[in-house]
Amino acid sequence: MKMLTNRRRILGWAGAALVALAGTTPVVAQTVDLDSLEYDLVQLEPNFVFLFPMDGLVVVGADGPAANPQGLLTEPAHALTLEWQGRRVYIDRVDITFDLFHIDWLLVQSKFDRVDMFENQMFANQQGLEVGRQVISDPVAPGQRLTRYFVIVGNNGYLISPADSSANAFSDLIAGSMTYLGNDAPWGQLTPTQPATFGDFSVMVDRALTVGNGPDGDLIVRNAGSPDDSSVVLRVTDTTRQDDPRQDFVDRLIAEGYTPQDTTREFNRLSMIMTRPDESRYIAYMTVGENGTTVSLVTPSYIDNAPLWLAAHKLYIDATTALEDMP
Repeated sequence: MKMLTNRRRILGWAGAALVALAGTTPVVAQTVDLDSLEYDLVQLEPNFVFLFPMDGLVVVGADGPAANPQGLLTEPAHALTLEWQGRRVYIDRVDITFDLFHIDWLLVQSKFDRVDMFENQMFANQQGLEVGRQVISDPVAPGQRLTRYFVIVGNNGYLISPADSSANAFSDLIAGSMTYLGNDAPWGQLTPTQPATFGDFSVMVDRALTVGNGPDGDLIVRNAGSPDDSSVVLRVTDTTRQDDPRQDFVDRLIAEGYTPQDTTREFNRLSMIMTRPDESRYIAYMTVGENGTTVSLVTPSYIDNAPLWLAAHKLYIDATTALEDMP
């Protein structure tokens, strides 16, 4: 492994001091000056590295514990166990076969893990790498919270999890120093795309989706050739003549056989959990643009079909971003 001399640049927002959180044992120092330490660069894969204290222990792969047993897309594989001054962090790897948002993956993972979620955010660390950060309840230590991270490099997703709350700041250090050294984009390049347009609205969508127009000229993107076979439907329409586009959307879904269970309205947005007569669960989303153009989505719930929801929700967020960018 290679020594890195400019530690402060790579550490980024991890800061100049690593402060142990509640739940530490007597062998764990409460505050450690990171500038007093020496570091190695640990390589997870070619061109993907992170900082690790030189006097720590790196246990590779099968020599460590089993990976998180709740796999979303594929069963995860344990990549590394990292130990330093009584703190322990696990890194598990999962296969990623299509583009998705880090925080969506973490959201669904928390449901699979049956833990409470307190924070869920996505940002670029000081190295420019997109990172998902999530704060959850500790399933084995009531009252404690764990901070974990999810990063995507190519078709590999990495979940960085502290063993207990004393290692939260250690996972902060690892995620904050993760660096991609390649020349290509590490994330967002897996799904071949095609354009979908509606007037001045334009968004790139999965090439495997069907793009067309409804009877009223609406843009409709769906995951099957016919409406009856489609479980995911994105619609872009002009609602300038509607007094309440969100209520009209709800009324249309009820007429199509959906039963609303929980509805949230915030400003120009709506989200609704629904069921079908066969008890399958769906989620509807809607955003009304300032110019009257509206984006809506109907998709199976992440409880029933996590991979489909992950792909569909990214489609919706991409579409609402395109809506905000309209002139």
